[in-house]
Amino acid sequence: MVRKYALLMRITAGNVEFESTGIVADSRVLGTTMVPWRWYAVDTDSGCLRVLDPPPFIEFEINDDNIGDNNDGPTATLEQWW
Repeated sequence: MVRKYALLMRITAGNVEFESTGIVADSRVLGTTMVPWRWYAVDTDSGCLRVLDPPPFIEFEINDDNIGDNNDGPTATLEQWW
């Protein structure tokens, strides 16, 4: 169960693997790949991901029952290492 108002991330295509652990509760397992269109909790300590196919399209969302009453939202930043 992911906490309410958590920042969520998903890929819509591609092949991304969980590379290192983070402090999130969404049943991720190291070495497994993200399932496209499934939401995963992300945080300041959500671990590293390895892109195995061309970079996927990434979406962010807030775990909120009523996103219609939200204004703007958080600014999410991705960092990339080669």
